[in-house]
Amino acid sequence: MCRLFFTLLVLATLVSCRESVDEAQVVAQTAQLYYESLLQGRYDEFVGGLDSHVGTSTAYDEQLVANAKMFLEQQQSQKGGISSIAVADAQIDKKRHTADVFLVFTYGDGSSEQVLVPMVEREGVWLMR
Repeated sequence: MCRLFFTLLVLATLVSCRESVDEAQVVAQTAQLYYESLLQGRYDEFVGGLDSHVGTSTAYDEQLVANAKMFLEQQQSQKGGISSIAVADAQIDKKRHTADVFLVFTYGDGSSEQVLVPMVEREGVWLMR
């Protein structure tokens, strides 16, 4: 969890310090990091990236972790698991502090799928909605 938080902090610092940084790319990389942490079995980091997680109970967090595990198991049984994640596109609405990130999941069976990850900015941190 600390590693992901540190990475997000560094990305946020880059955005605030350099005007030339593409904020859409930062949001896209953040979404990709959340899903890569899920693939690596770091469920707490993935759940920590959910907006619905903020201010919730331990019991609810445990349910979110169980759901994340079930999602991975389902992907494994149906498509041979997710073998890679790539960013396809990201669009930001700065006024609403929201973004839509499009990730491409490549599966173990060779198929791929584009997935929409809606994001929201809370106190300078991008979270999955």
